[in-house]
Amino acid sequence: YRAHVQNIGWMNWVDVGTTDANIAGTTGKGLRMEAIQIRLVKLSNVSSISLDKNTDSLLTNKTDTLKSTITPNNAYNKNVKWASSDASIVSVDSSGNIAGLKAGTATITVTTVDGNKTAPCVVTVTDPVKVTNISLHKATDALKVGATDTLAATIPPDNASEKSVNWTSSN
Repeated sequence: YRAHVQNIGWMNWVDVGTTDANIAGTTGKGLRMEAIQIRLVKLSNVSSISLDKNTDSLLTNKTDTLKSTITPNNAYNKNVKWASSDASIVSVDSSGNIAGLKAGTATITVTTVDGNKTAPCVVTVTDPVKVTNISLHKATDALKVGATDTLAATIPPDNASEKSVNWTSSN
């Protein structure tokens, strides 16, 4: 809407949902509003929803975020609800943040409030595979001052979830 104010004329358009700082008219000037224009805008209903992933894999105690997209972009009500088919395996909050709780598979579904359109994501949660030991290709190494050498670590099993190594020296 916008207002026509005495001695000022037409004010700028005000959009729905703006703050009081964006009012049409004046405050404390004792001027009257002479006319008001209202612009009717046709907003659309939701026609579909999609997720950025159809499947996801998580380790237990790890998290991820699913992002939803509603079409058309000018849909009136873009509110959604999130649900897990088994909240003991994967939990989901109102923002699409998911957490792997125990090994298994569950489907996360986002549903539009307007039209009950849905989009699923099948999430597989696995327990981390722990490293069983670590070995180096050399038990000892002798270097001259300024020389370098590269050590190689073997970290079984091959499917271990975390194989990063922190290297240190005793001197």
